[in-house]
Amino acid sequence: MEKNYVIYNFGDEKIEWERTPVLRIDEFPWYTAGEKQVTKVKCAIRADVLNIKVQSIDKYIRQEASKNNEPVYHDSCFEWFVTPVNKKGEAYFNIEISCNGTIYMAYRDNTKDRVLASQAILDQIKITSSIQKASWELDICIPIKVLEMMMRGKADRDIWYGNFYRCGGSEDEQYACWQAIDAKKPNFHLPTQFGKMIICEYK
Repeated sequence: MEKNYVIYNFGDEKIEWERTPVLRIDEFPWYTAGEKQVTKVKCAIRADVLNIKVQSIDKYIRQEASKNNEPVYHDSCFEWFVTPVNKKGEAYFNIEISCNGTIYMAYRDNTKDRVLASQAILDQIKITSSIQKASWELDICIPIKVLEMMMRGKADRDIWYGNFYRCGGSEDEQYACWQAIDAKKPNFHLPTQFGKMIICEYK
């Protein structure tokens, strides 16, 4: 079943986070054993910037990546794959952020070619991380124009498709997702199985 998540667009007004819907990364398609640790996400748009808040319980924190576009999935990390147009299965971004704020970002078109984000692109994305003893949080701000620059086209402002993921790294090899995935082995690169994100004006 396709999941839906509502992303409120607050225009130029302050984001009211307490009224923003929560999604849970709570599907474990390849679960074998261990504790299913909780990850909560909130998304909202303000001034054409997508704001994402991530809260993860994590008893096995790993944070080795220190340079952008390194393979951060070896760390405790949050991932967001998104097709920012109203058509499932199209080209998509994979944005992966370690618990310490290190980012990997690529755009994959319909030929499956991968284009890594330049440092000039990544400099426009703001990330704040906070790591505690058994949890971590991320505040992420991604200008929609950054997506448009990489995709060389306009992002839609009503419907997107995507999925949200949590990786535990080498310390905890569980792979969690928001939208359930039908695959025998861990694979996040399945845009035909993305969920729907509905963008609407906050009233």
